[in-house]
Amino acid sequence: MELVGLLVNWGLIKKDQMQITYARKIYEMLDIIHKRPTLFLNSKSISALENFLSGYCIWALDNNEIYNPGEREFNDFKYMVMNSTDISSGIEFPFSRALLKECKGDEALAFERFFEYLEIYKSEKV
Repeated sequence: MELVGLLVNWGLIKKDQMQITYARKIYEMLDIIHKRPTLFLNSKSISALENFLSGYCIWALDNNEIYNPGEREFNDFKYMVMNSTDISSGIEFPFSRALLKECKGDEALAFERFFEYLEIYKSEKV
């Protein structure tokens, strides 16, 4: 029996209270995270998002199907963010640090700024 069925049978939820969302593609996942960050993150912060993305990208190394046809590679996005600031790239200076600097240390604002940059990136022609 699936998890939702068990929870309904146990009286923990009503059938119409839960919706299961399945997203393995990176941009689908990011869309869900932007709308409901605490489903996947411990806080609405750029640091929590970057930690999540680090794990996701490790998983993605063995999965060639994280993009829908025509989508740009996510890995190049971090370079776009880094190029928009005066912080150099690399492990010592992750893109979250660049966004934090731009947002004067405000984690939640940097989280939102990430998604603003992401929309620009996705709309640009390759």
